[in-house]
Amino acid sequence: EMCIRDRWYQRRVRGPSSYMSQKATGWLFKKSQKGFRRQWKKRWFVLQGSDLFIYKSEAGEENPLGVIDLKQVQTCESLPEKENFGFVLVAAAKEYQFRALSENGRNSWLEKLKVFSSSSENVDIKDAELMLKEVNLTERGLTTFPMGILKNTELTTLNLSQNKLRNIPEEIGSLITIKKLNLSYNELESVPSSLSKLTNLLELNLHQNLVKSLPESLQYLTSLQLLWISQNKLAQLPEWVSNFPNLQKLAVAYNQWTVIPDSIGLLTSLRWLDISGNKLTQLPKTISKLQSLQVLEAFNNRLESIPDQIGSLENLVNLKLSRNQLSRLPDSVGKLMHLQEMDISSNQLTDLPRSLGNLDVFLEVQNNPLSSLPPEVVAQGSNGIKKHLKDLTK
Repeated sequence: EMCIRDRWYQRRVRGPSSYMSQKATGWLFKKSQKGFRRQWKKRWFVLQGSDLFIYKSEAGEENPLGVIDLKQVQTCESLPEKENFGFVLVAAAKEYQFRALSENGRNSWLEKLKVFSSSSENVDIKDAELMLKEVNLTERGLTTFPMGILKNTELTTLNLSQNKLRNIPEEIGSLITIKKLNLSYNELESVPSSLSKLTNLLELNLHQNLVKSLPESLQYLTSLQLLWISQNKLAQLPEWVSNFPNLQKLAVAYNQWTVIPDSIGLLTSLRWLDISGNKLTQLPKTISKLQSLQVLEAFNNRLESIPDQIGSLENLVNLKLSRNQLSRLPDSVGKLMHLQEMDISSNQLTDLPRSLGNLDVFLEVQNNPLSSLPPEVVAQGSNGIKKHLKDLTK
């Protein structure tokens, strides 16, 4: 049975005075600290603040069997699956083992316990810091979501980037005032569907995580202006991404896309699109409908051609198509009169359309065969090539 005579388990104390302030309650099995066989015993646990109270029955007793001060816990982690939903707390060189009734139950307990244990670096976060309108917790070594922020009813910006977060609780959906959420550079494998409740959200940054799929409910974030989901493990761009009429910046680079859906043409407010670093072999013709687009980054794919409709992007300023497998460019690129920079280096281009000579553009063409152009022109680099093409149009 649990001993309450050592320095971690204090003398018997009175339990929580009111169940109104409880953070969590439930049944767990605890491995006895005494006896040769160290039997598992079922106990009722009540988490209040940084104290975990232990009772014999769910009804609760005035005096609990023991109380664990989570601030003294150095390790709080799950046990191998063969341990039947087990987890362990370690304090003062002692190990305390528990078993939950299900995997979800274990994960829920761990998430709440880590908030208060010293195994989480959340302990250096002050309550006042969590009550600011703009909360910046970047590079704090966080392994669990700071649950205290859920009390903030005026939060507009939350930056949790560059931490070690592996999951975000569904309770985040209660932060309905938030406008900017940065979860980049973490270890997230999924995002909660409750994000769809953040209807005031303007910016969502999930860059460089381990996300494999996005909940369909995210389509209801119709106020989004920026969506950054690059460098994850997403296999496809969902069709519902077209439901963001106000979206201005979309970064989906370095995932595992093979196709960009035709519905992307519905993002008529889009100004910046980054689809580089995927496995794309072609661009949809509907890309011509992105009349507000100023920057298109599609480098490091497997593009073999560019649709003629690209000439309709009359506001395009920057076009990056390097490191693909392009063998030709459509003549319509000469219609991009606002184009300032075009990178088509490291492709399979043997010739360039004469219409490029009409553009005052910084052109990068190195590492292409360009066998149809005179060698002395190619030797002059971009400036010489542009002059040659311009002369051909006269």
